Amino acid sequence: MKYRTVIIDPPWEIKTVAPKFCRSPIDEDLPYKTMSDNALYNFPMHKYADENCDLFLWTTKSKLHLSFHLFVRWGFKYGNLMVWNKRNGVCSNGFHNTVEFVLYGYKGKSNVSFTKPLEVYFEAKRTKHSEKPAKFYAMLIERTKEPRIDIFARKRHYGFDAYGDEVETTMDIPLELCVSPKESETL
Repeated sequence: MKYRTVIIDPPWEIKTVAPKFCRSPIDEDLPYKTMSDNALYNFPMHKYADENCDLFLWTTKSKLHLSFHLFVRWGFKYGNLMVWNKRNGVCSNGFHNTVEFVLYGYKGKSNVSFTKPLEVYFEAKRTKHSEKPAKFYAMLIERTKEPRIDIFARKRHYGFDAYGDEVETTMDIPLELCVSPKESETL
């Protein structure tokens, strides 16, 4: 199935070293398998994205540069940047990181309804590692077209098919197909 709205929260390989005084009580080891940058670069997005598709790509400051490369690789044009203020976060290299980013892009014709603008800045309290706020999904339900999918989801959200280690999958391609060394290209 091809989707008109795709959310993807890549399972980035991120190495965070935070001093003890900076750690949040909810910090934990990554509770899911990660993928290398090259594996993400070779993720078969073309199998899921409709010719007219909106993409919402979750990223961190350390993976922002790579995220723009993924847009180009997957055939999307950059449209905007959204910022989630989690109100709490971790310290890294002297910075207290309390935000995550969502890059918005599209290919073909955008399906987003801009009769009510999408907020580029929103606040919602952080819960489990990598779990995204319900507020984000509510904004997209109001303004995006079906069918919708949330790739690498931590849990199912109303109005979205989902794929991830922790949800009942609705996608038909296993992760192993996007990391085949013979077909892979490097960044």
